[in-house]
Amino acid sequence: MPFCKLAWLIDDDQTANFYSEFILKTNDFAAEARSFTNPQEALAELEASVASGTFPEFIFLDLNMPILDGWKFLEVFRQLPQSVKDKCTLYILSSSVDEDDINLSKLYEEVRDFLSKPLKKRDLENIKFQSRR
Repeated sequence: MPFCKLAWLIDDDQTANFYSEFILKTNDFAAEARSFTNPQEALAELEASVASGTFPEFIFLDLNMPILDGWKFLEVFRQLPQSVKDKCTLYILSSSVDEDDINLSKLYEEVRDFLSKPLKKRDLENIKFQSRR
């Protein structure tokens, strides 16, 4: 039985999204995984989900994307109602090894943790463990 119903991947790299979806599904983490290559579409969908109440339980967000990067996404995410933020656990999933990015992500209370690409089974096991505490 999957750990959660819905997880989102927000990354402009389609290959990374495909791989991450595979990891989420084969490790029984998410019943459904949706990927967005355009963060603006993800934000629009997230804002629409406020009315419907069908938002993701987990969001995996890349930082380096054109048009709207992960930092700008986080700024908009911060403005969502607390009821949504309480039900969406957000993780940075990035190929960045820049210490400044890692440290900056820790300043956002909305970010649970910084994960390095690619998403790994071990990451999902840690998330499950953190969620049970």
